[in-house]
Amino acid sequence: MPLVQTAATAWGERSYRLSITPQYDRGVDLPGPVQVASSSERLTPPKGSNLPFSVRGGRIVLFGSADFVANDRIQVPGNLTLFLNAVNWCVDRDVQLNVPPRPIERLQLSLTQKELSRLRYSLLLGVPGAAALFGLIVFWTRRR
Repeated sequence: MPLVQTAATAWGERSYRLSITPQYDRGVDLPGPVQVASSSERLTPPKGSNLPFSVRGGRIVLFGSADFVANDRIQVPGNLTLFLNAVNWCVDRDVQLNVPPRPIERLQLSLTQKELSRLRYSLLLGVPGAAALFGLIVFWTRRR
């Protein structure tokens, strides 16, 4: 099953060691999309099957390159998570698979002057007014 795949406009260069500018050569290069990472699983036969032999199950994850877990690239967001989740899946620790949310570094609102004044008045008058109205309704219903 493909895990990571390139775009349809990308290609796999076969003559990447030559010192020429890379270009797509039909019939030579691999047309896109190209799988960069893939996983496979061999399932064990179900219990009670009539097979005369037993085959152990197994899992494997293949990456096109190991550079993404190199020294300075392991800190790139997502590389460490992808690698650790692949290891956890291979050793059958599926419950430890985790994709943490990205931290919010900065939040910025783009409001016009009219929207900003409407927000200001709704926070200064609308919220306390709604609380006061709710309090009056509760008072009125308990009074009876």
